[in-house]
Amino acid sequence: MAFTDAQKATIRKYLGWSPRYAQVPEQLEHENAMNSIAAFPEQQTLCEAAIVKLDAHDALMDDVISRQAADAVGTIKLRGNDEWSNWRGVGRMLSGRLASLLGASIGFDYWSTTGPDRNASWSGFGGGDNAVRHG
Repeated sequence: MAFTDAQKATIRKYLGWSPRYAQVPEQLEHENAMNSIAAFPEQQTLCEAAIVKLDAHDALMDDVISRQAADAVGTIKLRGNDEWSNWRGVGRMLSGRLASLLGASIGFDYWSTTGPDRNASWSGFGGGDNAVRHG
């Protein structure tokens, strides 16, 4: 059985792709990696496990963010930004594992603190050549 629509949306989210734009990676959408995975049940099971880990990691993000208010309290040094950086690094690793299982690329770093840059904009991921440029 192929991925559900909800699982496909989750995969796109963690790999940094949106179905809104034509620039989604061919290996993920156009070559139908998310549907053809059904021919490889063991691989699909690994992907589903990766999605569960990513969702759990993402769900705990608010807790990590709430601890970013101070680096130290008196003589006690808190994990502060190191924890935040490490947490995002683990998220990147998990997203990378999912991409590897699907043979797909990552479009935008879901775990970034800066938001989309030249790789993702209002005109599409990768700034696609099909965008209308003004000015």
